[in-house]
Amino acid sequence: MSLEESREEAPLRDLVPDAVRVLTLHGAKGLAFDHVYLMQLHKAPGPDRDGVASRWLEGQLEYQLQDTHTLGWGRARAVRAAVADAERARLLYVGMTRARKRLVVSGLPLADAHTKRGGSLSELLESREPERPAAVGVAGRCLDAESDRCRLADALHVVPALLDGADARLEPQESPSLPDAARIQADADLLREARHAARERMQRPLASTASGNGAPPMAVPEVVRASEPGEAERAGGVGSAVHGVLEALNLSLSPGEALAASRAGLEARLPQWFGAAQLEAGQREVEDLLEEISKGRL
Repeated sequence: MSLEESREEAPLRDLVPDAVRVLTLHGAKGLAFDHVYLMQLHKAPGPDRDGVASRWLEGQLEYQLQDTHTLGWGRARAVRAAVADAERARLLYVGMTRARKRLVVSGLPLADAHTKRGGSLSELLESREPERPAAVGVAGRCLDAESDRCRLADALHVVPALLDGADARLEPQESPSLPDAARIQADADLLREARHAARERMQRPLASTASGNGAPPMAVPEVVRASEPGEAERAGGVGSAVHGVLEALNLSLSPGEALAASRAGLEARLPQWFGAAQLEAGQREVEDLLEEISKGRL
């Protein structure tokens, strides 16, 4: 996550508890929300436009420069792709486990997506069990239920076109009459005034209120400002600590034995994730989360 992203996300995270928060998946690590919406999962990363890529492999730097590459670049590229696949799965896991009550995933089906490139999070959802039902099947089930939503394959599907009144909106409407010259001129004058007001609004300080007419920025209470670094440090530390335990699981053991073995020595490792002021609270939250994980069916 870039410095610019961190600067934009922090105020909403800490200062406005009830706000709609727009976060990157990286920025959401360690946090939890009642409702989470993951958007545009069909989007895939773009290709290396400059044709330059590199990776260390077995102590040797392998690289590609346009159409020229080292002899080991083929193996290095395969390793690079495998790491990218693992990172995709980790990001989707992070995003989907942020929700306490409701998780909504949104994106075009791969067959309808504008891009044919691989590497999207939708590809992981396409391979889920049970398989994602076809759109025709979902629409048919909703029609049978006489509703715009229905449950199928362990998920709730919503078809906006079947909402009450959708059919009426799709019916042919009478063509509206064209406005006269006076109406067009009046609308143009209103548009010109609106643009002028928008330019004035854009020149206001970024931190002032939308209706403040250039008033000084609202002062942030000292108690809230003081809590910003601690909250971010604790949340990030909790996420890193829990991931550290899960990454060390010995899958040859039973789930309970594997988690107990991975948690051994956890207290001694906590200072690498928490400062002294956050250590006690961080350890308590990490232990609570691991206890909940040990009781889960997964």
